[in-house]
Amino acid sequence: MQQEAENRTLEKARWYWIEKSILKRYGREIKSTGLAVYNALAFFADSQGFCFPTQRSIAKIVGLSRRTVARKLKLLSELGLIEMEKKKGRFFYRLLKPKDEVKT
Repeated sequence: MQQEAENRTLEKARWYWIEKSILKRYGREIKSTGLAVYNALAFFADSQGFCFPTQRSIAKIVGLSRRTVARKLKLLSELGLIEMEKKKGRFFYRLLKPKDEVKT
């Protein structure tokens, strides 16, 4: 018995997406906690990949400590997956195109 299902779309901000290579290329290195933090950033990001959630709000949404979130944000930055900038005591983030996906 198959029910009719709605197709997944990006309409009305009900969905967000991440590059497949985040999981395929970086998953083992950033582990599940890094994937959770990256997904939280993708959840908050606008269409240009910018967001500014607090580390506390990221921690709350993914069920991690703020300290773990801070460590994973640093790792994501070191791997070139995000940019982080601190302004007036607040962090701003930008999701970057994974290096594997950048066309030269």
